[in-house]
Amino acid sequence: MPWPVNSTVGRVVLMRSLVLSLTAIAVCVPFARAQQKSDVPDGWKQINICRISFFAPADLKDLGATGVDTCRELFGNNDVTVSVVYGRYIGPAVARNSDLEFKEQTCSIDGRNARLYTYIDASHSNSGLNYNAALYVDVEESKVEGPPIQISLFMEIRGERKTDQDTALAILRTVRFH
Repeated sequence: MPWPVNSTVGRVVLMRSLVLSLTAIAVCVPFARAQQKSDVPDGWKQINICRISFFAPADLKDLGATGVDTCRELFGNNDVTVSVVYGRYIGPAVARNSDLEFKEQTCSIDGRNARLYTYIDASHSNSGLNYNAALYVDVEESKVEGPPIQISLFMEIRGERKTDQDTALAILRTVRFH
């Protein structure tokens, strides 16, 4: 039963709903808007792989990767490592006990529902923290014979500094599907 707006409880519920709605808009609008070329930092290059494209720092190198039934790619520079997995049997990120400040947000990329994650991986306590950002998108159902199989994209970007997480988010904001 909805709370009447003229009651104290009703006003609190209404304010919380308004704050959550505005937060979702504040996160998703910049995410969608930054997918335009004009919002890509100067000097970044476009990478086309695995039926997607994204922009990244010019010094990001292809580190090679292989996949049997999926497209797997690995890129890196002195600051971040970018892992791309596009195909079957991929799932969204799940918070682990060693993850700090795990946050999940929903947004849209090329009309597809996406989940954006940020978290700090503290599982390597001897070597420091990893500041991560990840993107998960259900892309399509496979057209192969048999029961339908979901095709998904999972991109994870790791760095050792908080600013690396900001770079990761800037990269993820530029993802486009082909």
